[in-house]
Parts: sequence; structure tokens; C-alpha cells
Amino acid sequence: MVYLFGIIVLLIAYIFYESVSSRKERERLQLKLMSKDLADYKSVTEPEPESVQPKEELEQFVEPEEVRPEDLIKAEDHL
Repeated sequence: MVYLFGIIVLLIAYIFYESVSSRKERERLQLKLMSKDLADYKSVTEPEPESVQPKEELEQFVEPEEVRPEDLIKAEDHL
């Protein structure tokens, strides 16, 4: 009886896996069919690169709440 229950659970997991994978494949096929050319398809499928800022630039800035008013008065604008 336990073996039968184990087989049923495995079959349900397999059906779920097949369903998810076929859905992803269908979405990719639909994107390929709807794209005009390869560049259009690549622009849809590839994630956009995030803006990369070096950690040095991020670390040199301080939140305005953490700065004393005297330091803000003495600060220079670097625009």
C-alpha cells in the first residue's frame, strides 16, 4: 500500500514538472513566432543589464540624515 502511494506521489510530481516545462517552452515558441527578427527576439528574451556602479562610488556617499548641519553648510557642490 505504501509503494502504491509513493508511486502516485511521484507521478503527480512528474505531471507537475512536465506541465511547468511545457508552459515555458510554449512561451518561448510564442515569442519566437511573434518576433520580427533575431534582434527583436533577443531584446525580449535577454534581461536588461542593471546599471553597474562601483562600490567605491556608493561608499563615498552618505545619507543626508547622517550628516550634521555644520558639515552641510561647509560642503561644496560638485555638479
